[in-house]
Amino acid sequence: MQQCRATRRFSSVGANPMAQWLEDFAKRHPERFAEASSSTPSAPVESGAALAQRAGASIMQPMDGLPTLKPARELTAPATRMTTLPNGVRVISIDTFCGVCSVGAFVDAGSRHETAANWGVGSVLEKLAFKGGASGEGGRSPVEVAALMERHGINPSTMSSREHISFQLEAQREHMPVIVDLLAETCLDPALRETDLAEARTVLDFEEQDREYMPEEIVTELIHEAAYGKTSQLGHAQLCSAQRAQEITLPLLREFSSAHFTGDNIVISAAGVDHDELVIEAEKHFGAAAAGKDPQRDEIDEGKYVGGHVFVDAAPAQMAVSSAHVHAPPAMCHVALGFESSGWSNDELVPMCVMSTLLGGGSSFSAGGPGKGMYSRLYLEVLNRHYWVESVSNIYFSHQYSYDFTLLCD
Repeated sequence: MQQCRATRRFSSVGANPMAQWLEDFAKRHPERFAEASSSTPSAPVESGAALAQRAGASIMQPMDGLPTLKPARELTAPATRMTTLPNGVRVISIDTFCGVCSVGAFVDAGSRHETAANWGVGSVLEKLAFKGGASGEGGRSPVEVAALMERHGINPSTMSSREHISFQLEAQREHMPVIVDLLAETCLDPALRETDLAEARTVLDFEEQDREYMPEEIVTELIHEAAYGKTSQLGHAQLCSAQRAQEITLPLLREFSSAHFTGDNIVISAAGVDHDELVIEAEKHFGAAAAGKDPQRDEIDEGKYVGGHVFVDAAPAQMAVSSAHVHAPPAMCHVALGFESSGWSNDELVPMCVMSTLLGGGSSFSAGGPGKGMYSRLYLEVLNRHYWVESVSNIYFSHQYSYDFTLLCD
C-alpha cells in the first residue's frame, strides 16, 4: 500500500509542476518545514479574551492610553494650515487622521514659462523625476531610489502642464520624512544624467506614437492654439515631440530648473500629516532653495484670448491587432468647441465647476457599469438623441489669468 501511495504521489508530482517545485523547495530548506513535520502536537492557541483574563485584565474595564471615542459631530474638524518658510516656500496641509499620507511639490513652472530656446524642458523634467540626486547622501542612483520607494511602499506620480509641474508621493504617514527628502532631491538636487535623459527621450517617443491613436489629446492641444494663437505662451504646444526631445540637453534642463525651481515658486501640499512635523521636514530639506523669483517671469503675458479655428485633415492611424489582421480605422471626426471665461482666481471658478459637473458626458458604451452618467445633460441631450455621436464630454481648462471651457465631441 505504501508503494502504491508513493507511486501515485510521484505521478501527481510529475503532472503538476507546482507540486514538484514545492517538493524541491522542501528538500532545499528542511528547516522551514521542521515545525510542521514534527510529531509533537502543538499547544492550543488561546483567544485574546483568555490571554487578557490570565494576565489579570478585564474586557469590561477601559484600557489605559486609548482615546475616548466620540461622535464625529463632537470632534473638531481638521483645518487647512499654511506656513511660509523664510525663502518663500509655502507649506500647506490638512490632517485627515488616516494611515496614508499624500505629499506633493507643486512648482509654478510649465510650458507657458518656456521659450523658443528651451521649449519642451517641462515634459522632459517630468520624465526625469525621482531618478536620484547629484549630491545628497552621496548621490542616490535610480536603482537606490526605486529600492527606497519599494521598501517604504511609496507610490510616485508626476505631471507637467501649461502652468505647473507637480511631483507627488503617497505612503504610510510615518514615512512622511522620507517622502519630503525625495521630493526635495527631485526639485532642488536632481542628478540629471545622460543615461536618464536618453531613457526620457525613448519614453517621449513612445508617447508620441501612442497619441496617433488618441485623437482627443491632439484636439486638446489644437483648441489652445485656436484660442490663444500658436505663438503665444498658452497657445504653443505643451507636449514635447520626440524630435524636439533629441535637441534638449542637460544644460538646458539645469538652466530652467535653477531659474524657476525657487522658493517663491514652490508649494508643498500634503494631506494626512501633522502640519508642525511637515514644516520641520520642509525646513530641513527645502530650506536650501533659492529665495525670490526669476526676473524673466515678469515677461509672461496674461494669455489673451484671440479665438479662431484650427482644422487638421488627416487619415486616422491604422492599429494592427496582429501581424495578419489589421482593423480599419473608424471613419470619425473629432471636434472641440471652446469658450472664453475667467481665470482660476476669479469668482466664477466655483459656478463653472458646478456647470461642468452638471454637463457631465461620456460615450455610447459605458465602461463604468450600467447607468453611469446617463442623467447628465450631455447624455440626455446629445448621446440619447443623436445616434451618430460616439462620445461627448466637457473639459475645463483653468489657467492663472484665463481659461477656456471646451466641449469635445467624437
